[in-house]
Order: sequence, then C-alpha cells, then structure tokens
Amino acid sequence: KTVVPDSEVDWTARLLIESRKSEREGNGEDGDGPYGDDAGRRRRDRPLDDVEERLYQRVVALLGSIDADICGRNDNSNYDDGIYNDTSGKMVQRRRLRLLANVHYSLGKFFRKIRPKDAAMYFDTVVAMIKKNNEIIDDEENAEWMRSMAARSAFFRAALPASALGTTTTAKTIDRCPPEHVRALYRSFAPRFDNLLVEKLHYETPDLVRRAIERAVGSSTRRFDRALDLGCGTGLSGVVVRGAVQFLRGVDLSPEMVDVARKRGIYDDLIVGELERGLPSLEEEDDNYGKYYDLVLACDVFVHLGDLRGIFRAVRKSLTPKKGIFAFSTELLQSEGRDGRRTVKAGAPSDPPSYFLQECARFAHSSSYLKQLANDEGFEVIGELETAVIRVNRGKDVLGTIAVMQPKPSCRN
Repeated sequence: KTVVPDSEVDWTARLLIESRKSEREGNGEDGDGPYGDDAGRRRRDRPLDDVEERLYQRVVALLGSIDADICGRNDNSNYDDGIYNDTSGKMVQRRRLRLLANVHYSLGKFFRKIRPKDAAMYFDTVVAMIKKNNEIIDDEENAEWMRSMAARSAFFRAALPASALGTTTTAKTIDRCPPEHVRALYRSFAPRFDNLLVEKLHYETPDLVRRAIERAVGSSTRRFDRALDLGCGTGLSGVVVRGAVQFLRGVDLSPEMVDVARKRGIYDDLIVGELERGLPSLEEEDDNYGKYYDLVLACDVFVHLGDLRGIFRAVRKSLTPKKGIFAFSTELLQSEGRDGRRTVKAGAPSDPPSYFLQECARFAHSSSYLKQLANDEGFEVIGELETAVIRVNRGKDVLGTIAVMQPKPSCRN
C-alpha cells in the first residue's frame, strides 16, 4: 500500500477549501456569520466548478489510500508482533489523527450548504475516527482537542437539514453550541460585528428588550442597583441600559468581543467565560457588590443554547427576591420541523415543541416552551411574551420572542 504523506492530504484539502476564500470575506471562521447568511452566501453555496471538482476528487483519492485506523500504521517499524509499542510512534499517530480529523471536519463545513450528504459523512467520520482511535489519546491536551472536535462535528451534523439528507427526522441530542465553536465564530467577527448587525441586518433586539422592561416596570425612569448582561458581546445591549443601572457587569465567552465591549467604557466589570460565570450561587459572596442582581438581561444570546432550564434556574437564584427582573430574547420557533426534523420535546411526547437547532446553527425556541420553563423554574411572565422582528436576513424578517419575567411571589424569600 502506498504511504500518503500527511502534507499532501492537508494541502490538497486546504487548496480546495481556500478556493472560495474571497467569497467568504466578511464572515466568521466557519464561512457563516453568527447571524446566518450574508450577502456572499449565494456565491459560496454554488456547486463546485470543474477545477474544484478535480481537487475534491484528488482529496477523496488521497483519503481513500489511508488506512482506516490512522495512516501511521503503514509503517510497521513501530510494531512488535502486531502490537503497537513505540512512544515516538504513538506521537506520530496522535499527530496524524489530529490532521485527519481536522481535514474531515473542514470538508464537512465546506460541504454543509453545497452537498449536505457529503457533509454528514465527513462529520460522522470525525466522530467515529476519534472514538475508534481513543487508545492513542493519552494526554490531556490532545484529549481535550479531540473532545472539542467530536463535539463540533456532532453539532454541525445535527444542524444539517433532514430533508436534504433524505430522512424525515433527526435525533436531537445537542442542547447547546460547543464553546469552541462560539469562540471561533466571533474571533474574527468582533471588529465588524456592530456594523453588520446595525447597518446591514437592522438589529433592534437591545432596544426591544429595553422597551419591554420599561413597560413591565411601568416606568422609563426606574433605576436598577446591579445589572448583569449575559452574552454581552461588544456591548450593544449594555449601551441601552447603562443609564438605568448603577453597576453593570457583562459576561461573554469571546475574549475578542469582550475587548470591544471594554473599549466602550460602559461596564463596571467584564468577565470572559461561560454565562454561568456571571451568576454566583446564593452561597457565594461578591465582596464588592453583594449577592444579588435586580436586573439580568440576555439579548440574542440564547440562540447558542437549546435547553434553557439550567440558565433559568441560575438566574432565578441570582435575582433580588422582591424586585428582580429577567429580560431576554430568543429566535421564535414557529413550526415543528420546517425542514422535516423533529424538535426536542419539553417532557412527554405529547408536550409542545421546545427548541430546534436550525440549519444556520442557531437555536430557536417556542413560546410554549418558554412559558412552561418559566412556570417550572419559579418565574412569572410580566404581561405577555412579545413577538417582534429582531433583525433582517437576506431581505426577510426574522421573528423573535421578547420576554420579561420576575420570580413568583412564592419564590421571593
């Protein structure tokens, strides 16, 4: 069997993928901006041209010539009676496993909108490859990288439209975006985030949430002592509430987005990390500012979370018992599986749809799910859930839900 150099597989796949680099300008790492499709999507999603098709067939041929159990085993110098026993050879195996996993993952992303069936195959291959070769991943750094790669592959696999794959339903086990995907998505996007959202996509969610808060409390002049901005991003939401709060804390997973928010000079404290890092438990003390918030807002952040139960519970425990306000937005789930997929159910099979991972890799939530979750987790909706246009995508309105809640009287203790 011919030994295929690692570099040839890698650079041939890169050449294919980079052939559309100019058509992806203005987007994040994955070729899709965090708000779905931009003006360049139609060009990116065109079928392969003749040159690209030849490159792709070369990639397929190269991958087909590599042993299924990782190509390093073409070299028997690292084996004794068929048993792998050489430490340096194991390092080569790990390096090749990472390379091949990355090539398959990159091809999966490349074909998401062009050939969904091929994309599914590549994402499935990454997961299977990592599982099959788990015995050579014996250090924490590589183990974490492999866990991340498998999680991202499973996530994008779940977002593929079932109708394009020739199936009617897709098992739904993904309940949030992998953190590594979120960080990568916003890494290069942060500097132009505000311009794209406000100028091109007519993003209005922060203003919609602010006005909903004012209606809920019956005043535009109420001031809040302590506010937490979950998924603060570049600070667009912080700008609209800054005048109404004494202390404003923001938390976001993307360091680059937080850097932009910091330059605004409107936050008293900024945290880089998961949303839960901004929500201390009741047992934790905040030496500077006490335990509770009287306002927690989350503008356009729950698109990265499917199951909201944990975050609802943490928010309720972090709100001031008598006057705390929880205000947030979601993308609206309008129908059950518009492309043929089954949405996740809130409980029993007869329960209404709860959330749905869309093809754009963003979660949408049903109003019935939000109401049920609020009731289960000790919240009451102030007024009604509002349906509103939260932005524009490819010339079409994107509907969202704007919600304002407070702890139930029985939970105000």
